[in-house]
Amino acid sequence: MNYKSKKEIAQSKTTIFWIVLILLSLWLGWKAQNQEPAYSFEQYPTENNIIKTKEQEIKVSRVYITKSFVAGLTNEVRTAKGKYLVLEVDVTNTSKKTDSIEDHSLKLKDNQGRTYQQDFSVESDLIWNNKNKFDEGLILPGMTNRDLLAYDVLEDAQGVTLNYRDSLGMEEYTIPITQ
Repeated sequence: MNYKSKKEIAQSKTTIFWIVLILLSLWLGWKAQNQEPAYSFEQYPTENNIIKTKEQEIKVSRVYITKSFVAGLTNEVRTAKGKYLVLEVDVTNTSKKTDSIEDHSLKLKDNQGRTYQQDFSVESDLIWNNKNKFDEGLILPGMTNRDLLAYDVLEDAQGVTLNYRDSLGMEEYTIPITQ
């Protein structure tokens, strides 16, 4: 009879474990890619939804609001502390030179003066869900890039605006997001 040593049995179990884990990960990824996003959206009126600077035009085309959604990559339910405001934003380079926009220059503020920073982990999950690829690098003259900006805002937040401070920090622009 041919008996395996304890070491060989342990190695076989480890190999089987990793194969099962890889297959499970592939299946979850396929399942996540083939499901509809688990959030509803509300589109606000298009009045005053554009910021025009000397170098850029920033337009909010849609506002998604949800308490939770299913993360595309991990298939986990992500729940906001308050509510997620997700902005679909188009940035157009209107200058004659290559330009970029810095993430930290876009913040939300409510009518009580509270500010909200972007939640990059939520954004990456939403981009995966929507297959929306944003080129976070430089924007060529005349080109437009689209991005999803996610913020976890307090449930009672009202009068929310998107605030953009130019690269020199000299001027601040706002777009109304909610009443």
